[in-house]
Amino acid sequence: MTAVAVWSHKPTDRELLDARLARGWKPTLSGMKGGDRVLGYAACIFDDPGAPHHTHEHPTPP
Repeated sequence: MTAVAVWSHKPTDRELLDARLARGWKPTLSGMKGGDRVLGYAACIFDDPGAPHHTHEHPTPP
């Protein structure tokens, strides 16, 4: 199956993430030495859902 997304503008990282989350997508945990973590931009949803920034490693919420 091929999907085509149409945006009236170049979407921001946050807009792309929000669109995925709205369709039910959930970030995959990565097994790290210090415990399971969400890596990459998607980790920002555990900090501040409205924040336009990200860091590369965050612990998953309890």
